[in-house]
Amino acid sequence: MSAQRNRSPFYAAVPSVIIVTLFAPPVSAQTLPPLPPVPVFALERLELDPSALGSLALGTGMTLSRGEYRLAAGIHLERDPLVLYTTDGQRFGSVVHDRWTMHLSAVFAPHERVEIGFQLPYVPRQAGDDLSAAGYSQPAGAGVGAPLASVRVGLLRRDEEAPLDVAGEIGVGIPLASASALGRDRTFSLRPRLMASRPLGPLLASAEAGILLRPSAQLASDRVGNQLDAGASLALGDKLRGELIGRAAIPLTSTPLGFEVLGAARYRLGAAELFGLGGPGLNRNPGTPAWRVLFGISLSGFLRERLRPGPVVPAPAPLARIVTVATVPPPEPTRAPELAPSPPEPTLTPLLASVVPKEKPRVIIGRQKLEIRERIFFASDKADILRPSFSILDHLAKVILDHPELPPIVVEGHTDDRGLGAHNRKLSQERAQAVCAYLIDKGVAPGRVRPKGFGPDKPIENNKTARGRSNNRRVEFTLRAEEVVRQALEDDGPGGIK
Repeated sequence: MSAQRNRSPFYAAVPSVIIVTLFAPPVSAQTLPPLPPVPVFALERLELDPSALGSLALGTGMTLSRGEYRLAAGIHLERDPLVLYTTDGQRFGSVVHDRWTMHLSAVFAPHERVEIGFQLPYVPRQAGDDLSAAGYSQPAGAGVGAPLASVRVGLLRRDEEAPLDVAGEIGVGIPLASASALGRDRTFSLRPRLMASRPLGPLLASAEAGILLRPSAQLASDRVGNQLDAGASLALGDKLRGELIGRAAIPLTSTPLGFEVLGAARYRLGAAELFGLGGPGLNRNPGTPAWRVLFGISLSGFLRERLRPGPVVPAPAPLARIVTVATVPPPEPTRAPELAPSPPEPTLTPLLASVVPKEKPRVIIGRQKLEIRERIFFASDKADILRPSFSILDHLAKVILDHPELPPIVVEGHTDDRGLGAHNRKLSQERAQAVCAYLIDKGVAPGRVRPKGFGPDKPIENNKTARGRSNNRRVEFTLRAEEVVRQALEDDGPGGIK
């Protein structure tokens, strides 16, 4: 018997013997042998992206920063993920009608280009119709799904002059789960895939393609097994982000194509994020439900602080300078007043003296800005100031407090051109606000500092090189007044304030 291909929804066809069982005159149990029970295979086909840098359900080719992690948990409801139909297209019943799944995931980046991920689904409840007349026993009402371990490697990066962010991943499904709850395949499964993304104006466009390699299983007259997976998404926003996702499952066996459209929303609250997604299955195969909805929360951070490399500043050479000393010869012996010559003019004798240079100032008061000699570091794609920058900001706050004559200071946030322009402007504004908040917390009056985020609009170097992009990621402190605070310069000299 073959599957009904031109009807949707569809999961698996039940041979015409079911029709005979339902409508033919009664016969003995020995006449029609029962159909086999539901085989062992993993029903769940939704895999949330552990790092979720651009998409909740697809990879984007970007990787987390070194030392960064993300933990997530979500609750997921599917309607009719596994339905049986007769050979003439009539619905026979739901093997699984309602299925609740809890998704747990974790990811860590030990390197700029490497992510190690782990996912664990758990089914607390699922229920379906009584299909014992067709020889199908009901699956277990709860069980653990197959754990999935993955390694993702960044291949191309836009901040290294590549046109796209591209990454490759290999995932391994581990058959340590409940077979009776449709939680696992009979043996290990492999999930190699390739993913990429690129900004398109205010949108982030992502695409992913891969293959699922797993043991095949007979389901009625169809066979569940290997399949191609593909998806694409468009995301918009930063703190509040919306996303449209399309996912397709293209079986390499006799089951039909599965396709679904999902809408997603995310809202970031500091290190935490709330997220949700949902949508219909437009053409359904085993694992693609009539509809699904999911809500969850994530937490991200750093196991150890990460610093972006800054510009290389050569150490100054030891200084030697010419010091002029006025020398006056001793007076001549006293003679008669009329013979006493006029004292000679003082002569200037050059003296070469090796001088130990003073410590280089950390903050310099210039005519238009306060220049700091150290970079301010933030968590990747966040406005969280990292601990190594606390010292220079503490010192800057002290300088501002020690010089009340300074005009108001504009704290400017700048980024490189990687990513969405609107996102970078918003991020630079949030980072400038974070620096202002830090200085205010250290005693600086709120009226003396104000934030302004410029994003990628004011580069100081070419964004085509990694060094240029690194130097463009900066925070500057501009004095609103144009004139110099001359008294400060006179007190501390042209070298600035230490």
